[in-house]
Amino acid sequence: MANRRFEMFEVRQVLTRMRLGDTDRAIARAGLMGRRKLAQLRRTAEAAGWLGVTPIELSRVPRRGAMPAGAS
Repeated sequence: MANRRFEMFEVRQVLTRMRLGDTDRAIARAGLMGRRKLAQLRRTAEAAGWLGVTPIELSRVPRRGAMPAGAS
């Protein structure tokens, strides 16, 4: 399964489990993502500050290609 692409809902589920304190091994055991990819995602998430964000705040993060408020 090399170079598998992950859907956004899979990444969000992994980030939620990381916020809850699950280890990379536990998440990999659940079959969501491999340990190497999890380690890479954890480093990225910690650098971006995503692990300390509540789900409500995460929904406020602008999506790629989202239009700014008031622009129509």
